[in-house]
Amino acid sequence: MIEHRFTAAAATYDLHDCPQRELAERLLALIPPLHPGRILDVGAGTGLLTQYLLDRYPDADIDALDMAPGMVEFGCKRFQRQPRVTWRLGDARHYRSTHRYDLIVSNAALQWVPSLPSALAHLVGLLEPGGAVGIGVMLSGTLAELHTLRGQVAPSKKTSVQLPCWKDVLSAVGDAGVEIIQSDRALNRVGYESAAMFLRILHNQGVTGGHPDRGMQLLNRTELSRLVRLYEELYSCDSGVTATYEYGVVVAVKNGRPSATETADKSQLGGLG
Repeated sequence: MIEHRFTAAAATYDLHDCPQRELAERLLALIPPLHPGRILDVGAGTGLLTQYLLDRYPDADIDALDMAPGMVEFGCKRFQRQPRVTWRLGDARHYRSTHRYDLIVSNAALQWVPSLPSALAHLVGLLEPGGAVGIGVMLSGTLAELHTLRGQVAPSKKTSVQLPCWKDVLSAVGDAGVEIIQSDRALNRVGYESAAMFLRILHNQGVTGGHPDRGMQLLNRTELSRLVRLYEELYSCDSGVTATYEYGVVVAVKNGRPSATETADKSQLGGLG
């Protein structure tokens, strides 16, 4: 189960979070000036976006939601001196709250849900009328080099999770009953010291791993060695090797109106932190 992978990765996730950090900053840059009273951070993980939200919205209360117990435990410890943050264990597709939110955000998390349209429709139902939702997701072009080589060295061991394409993300947001006001897609190539280190980082972040219950098998030692060798040969750069990340960011408003709590005083809003 994916929550088990991210629970195991909680302690090491932030050590090499460059792609997730860049995506969070892209997301925040597209959210219009707001003054929300309550925010829901979906798939909060170790609290990267949560900290940005604390800095940017000093008067907001934040519910940080994650389905991995280890991530919630880590987040509770990290933010134990922050009374404005409440950590909640739960699945975004079924999360219930006594509150309605002025802003719902998610960074590098919703690409993992089995059905993005149903998850977004449920989350939009938690928004106040006129509230905003902003999501940043990793798209299907992410780790294209790795997927290509894995298909070559172990064609019978297909990956169990397919990331969404940009068209499907836009469609899912539009079908959730909100009006898209900002969207952006970008490619970024990140350098790593070596192919072996790159794979180790992915493993430590819970991104890789076999799922026997889904019919996916881990690479054996021979296959893994061949993958590392081919990666070094085909995707080398001055600093080591490169990996591609494809980002998608969408911001939308419920009922097509600005939030009732929106303020025109931009000077009161913080930056990215």
